[in-house]
Amino acid sequence: MSAPGCETRIVCSIDTGSDCVHVLQAIAELMAVRAGMPALRANRVALAVDELFANIMRHGYAGGPGRVEMEATLGPGADGRRCLCFAFRDYAPRIEDAGSLMVRAAGDDVRPGGLGLCLIHAVMDQVHHQAAEDGNHWRLTAHV
Repeated sequence: MSAPGCETRIVCSIDTGSDCVHVLQAIAELMAVRAGMPALRANRVALAVDELFANIMRHGYAGGPGRVEMEATLGPGADGRRCLCFAFRDYAPRIEDAGSLMVRAAGDDVRPGGLGLCLIHAVMDQVHHQAAEDGNHWRLTAHV
């Protein structure tokens, strides 16, 4: 059952060793289009979702097996504005200080690795991380 005021809600659980990343991309793009985003922004939102999932697989689970739960919702946000939100839950080792991972300073050397979170921040309006007792919670929000 959807949360009160929620227009659309999709929930899925994905094994990091599967090829289901395409499912996440499709869900993200579908939800962005349903939110009325232009095709380019919808594609960028799907890319941000894909990047977070890749980071969880690569860094959280170190390329090993793991599980990620994702909930995509479209509806009113806490501030009353319509928003598209992607909530991720992993069971990887908890990250105590995600703030240190979040954004590279302008002028830092551009090199492979470490740019994914910059991309996520550039696309999404809000990025939030919370360490859980047995993993991590991530929330990506785009205002519509």
